[in-house]
Amino acid sequence: LTAERFVPHPFATDPGARLYRTGDRARFRAGGELDFLGRLDDQVKVRGFRVEPGEVEVALAAHASVGQVVVAPLVEDGRGARLVAWVVPEDGAVVDAGELRRHLQGRLPDYMVPSAFVRISAVPLTANGKVDKRALPAPGETAGGAGIPSVAPRTEFERRLAAIWSSVLGVASVGIHDDFFELGGDSILSIQITSRAHREGIHFTTRQLFENPTVAELAAAVEGAGAVLAEQGEVTGEAPLLPIQRWFLEAGLESRHHTNMALLLELRRRFDAEPLAEALAALVAHHDALRLRFVEQEGAWRQDFRPVAETEVPLAVHDLSHLDGPERLARLVELCSAEQSAFDVTATPLFRAALFDLGNEAGQRLLLVAHHLVVDNVSWEILTEDLALAYRSAARGHAVDLAPKTTSFKRWGDRLKALTEAGGFETEVAYWADPRRAAVAPLPVDFPGGENLRSSNQIVRVSLEEEETRDLLGPALLPYRTSAVEILLAALVRAVGTRTGQDSLLVDFEGHGREAIFADANLARTVGWFTTLYPVLLEAPSADPRATLTAVKDQLRLTPHNGLGYGWLKDHGRPETREALAAQRPAPILFNFQGQAEIADRGADDLPFVLAGEAFGSTAGRDAHRTHLLDLEVSVRDGRLVATWDYSSELFRRETVEALAESYLAALRQLLDHCLSPDAGGFTTSDFPLATIGQAALDALAAQIGDLEDLYPLTPLQQGMLFHTLQDPEVGAYIAQVHNFLPGDLDLDAFREAWRRVARRNAVLRTSYHWDGLDVPLQAVHRETEIPVAVEDWRGRSVRERTASLRDYLDRDRRRGFEFSTAPLVRFLVVRETQDRYRTVATLHQSLLDGWSLPEVFQEFGVVYQALTAGVEPELLDRRPYRDYVEWMLRQDRSAAKRFWQGTLAGFTEPTPLIYDRPADESRASAHADRARQLSAAATAHLESVARTHRLTLNTLVQGAWA
Repeated sequence: LTAERFVPHPFATDPGARLYRTGDRARFRAGGELDFLGRLDDQVKVRGFRVEPGEVEVALAAHASVGQVVVAPLVEDGRGARLVAWVVPEDGAVVDAGELRRHLQGRLPDYMVPSAFVRISAVPLTANGKVDKRALPAPGETAGGAGIPSVAPRTEFERRLAAIWSSVLGVASVGIHDDFFELGGDSILSIQITSRAHREGIHFTTRQLFENPTVAELAAAVEGAGAVLAEQGEVTGEAPLLPIQRWFLEAGLESRHHTNMALLLELRRRFDAEPLAEALAALVAHHDALRLRFVEQEGAWRQDFRPVAETEVPLAVHDLSHLDGPERLARLVELCSAEQSAFDVTATPLFRAALFDLGNEAGQRLLLVAHHLVVDNVSWEILTEDLALAYRSAARGHAVDLAPKTTSFKRWGDRLKALTEAGGFETEVAYWADPRRAAVAPLPVDFPGGENLRSSNQIVRVSLEEEETRDLLGPALLPYRTSAVEILLAALVRAVGTRTGQDSLLVDFEGHGREAIFADANLARTVGWFTTLYPVLLEAPSADPRATLTAVKDQLRLTPHNGLGYGWLKDHGRPETREALAAQRPAPILFNFQGQAEIADRGADDLPFVLAGEAFGSTAGRDAHRTHLLDLEVSVRDGRLVATWDYSSELFRRETVEALAESYLAALRQLLDHCLSPDAGGFTTSDFPLATIGQAALDALAAQIGDLEDLYPLTPLQQGMLFHTLQDPEVGAYIAQVHNFLPGDLDLDAFREAWRRVARRNAVLRTSYHWDGLDVPLQAVHRETEIPVAVEDWRGRSVRERTASLRDYLDRDRRRGFEFSTAPLVRFLVVRETQDRYRTVATLHQSLLDGWSLPEVFQEFGVVYQALTAGVEPELLDRRPYRDYVEWMLRQDRSAAKRFWQGTLAGFTEPTPLIYDRPADESRASAHADRARQLSAAATAHLESVARTHRLTLNTLVQGAWA
């Protein structure tokens, strides 16, 4: 697509000069001006982005199974526009929606990938020969598409999971193999899904959802699993302050009592005060953090939970229906401001509400206010859902019954404090205490000594054009597999560097803090302030856009545990660690990327309220001290990226911040131009976090492979097999040859296609090995690979001749071995032995598949082959990728394993010798034989009886006898 946009400049004198094809229609006027006449394409807006369906059609048509294709937007009630692809398969081809989606994901940004694929026999045309889009059949209701079927839930448990996903993700329905991330899922939505599931008695963690991102995988992993045990009773007593709470309280802010989070809700139906009060009381009883009280003693702050019996939620009721419009709005703001400034952090509860009646036409408003010490953004999702449920029950006269609690705020704090004090984050100290942080130049201000107060807040806003925003959130991310945040921060380093003269920047980052660090902790429905705040050092020593982007990307991805450990080390680490972190210069800039703020909350239709449009006072006191010299908030509104610079006029002149904001835009545009140029692209070391490899070696390896998809180490057993194979390649060690017989007529095209699909689903069949110039051997997964299939016809040979030919082939093929740097490490021979019988021989290196995996892969091939020959889609269960096992292996404590085996094998000085009657050298020759002995049925039954009596397996008895 980039090459189609950047075309050769026909009139340029500079070699390689290019023009950008915009797709706009225009004409010259006599005076040299241009008249804009519209677009040459059928550009449409989908999910806030401008999309050219023709570009999607070109990318889809490149797939081998696609004959013709039409891509167009489909507008559905309440869901906005989504892209749909209608596909006419090539003759004899079977079109797979998941395969087409994966094909596009490697070529297009996510928002350009159709949400549905519809198989059609022919493209309908009008009388004029144009595509008749009105005659195209509507897709079915599955998220994976219609016509090219998405697999519907098969069990009641899968149906319940799919319904939860559908509600939270805002799609009509979900197939069991639809990917959570492909459907728009992210870390925040994963919390909402686990919360909703928990309320319905289905228990899993966000980590389990990330590791099992389809309904089928998740159901298999968690069905029948019990809930993570959590205290269901009233939580009381003292709890450790989380780092963000301690940071806030110890900042000594005069306005510590007035730092809130608040919502003003427009009620869709009338609320009565009495059941509302009952619902609010239920929230405070259920969500323990809403009963937190903060006490300062001798300069040290602590928090404790107050009893439910001593806590009553203030609910103010105001009738403003008698006031006219302007006066009513002014009074609303006045009353809301009073509620916002009513907290005292040493008293409970730090949660209050006010109900306003604005008259019959305007309806009611409900103000919910909580001090920031007890809630975060995720908490509001939980509280609003529970408030709706609690009010409905109370209004009907029923007892309020909320979903079971998840891990308590107190338990979470206790666990992290204990982990820190036990040295759990000590490996991060070197990262956080990096002396290079101290070398970063301070951000110069215009008025040194000026006060940094909210009362002197000023704002400068700049924005990208809509087309630039679309590029930033789409095509610009593809060349280096960056996130939008990484590009935004790379531009920030460049922009601030123009003011400081340095190529490094220290910036504070905010994270949600609900990290999946404990397998037995679940925060999906826990209210509290979990936010993490941590400094990130960014360095971009080169002015080259590629070097800047890749450096910032890799530095950000090195942040351990998404910054969770920083605050805990600073508060509860070893004395020298606390001292070192406390002495660090604070970051001058707070960066926050809000994303696409214009997108409505998913699942909002389930709630009896929506966000109101009226002002509702300030969430922070005007005398509050600002925490940073500059706050940069970036969001997407109305299709345009907006950068809001928040500063104090007591420290900066407006023109200074305006110049910095413009420099930021200029840096962003320079990076965008580079990312959209034909020369952009390449891997960085952070793309392959499991691999130990430098950038230069990675560049060389990527150039050698060409279609690199993943890179990770060989397991110890794989390394051993590889070593022995390379030591004596002619022997054919660890070469497996698997024979199968296929009766009837063999469809060779379907045979090849089936193995191509099996390889697509199993990365080991697309893997090559590399070790030259590397610290450790690595296995590379290729994006695509063709498994070689040789075909021979032996029908004219006798049985003896076929046997001799087979023996000769097997011997030659074993000695041929494999070129390990080239995938795949498997090949096939297909022999037609008789008119109605085929023999297949698969030759592969045993480091790819163990004895358990081999039949699994061949069984999968059988399912796919039969489906292809029948013209239907195969139904296959999702598999965990081999990469997950490698990652698990790398996480194991090798020191502990070494201690265990040293203890277990203590006293052994050499291997236990076997009895052999030939010299040892001869026994190493490449030859083997089998000798079988069969026990009688009576002896076997006796052994089985002994095993049952002693609660042993038959395998254990056999191993014991062998020992």
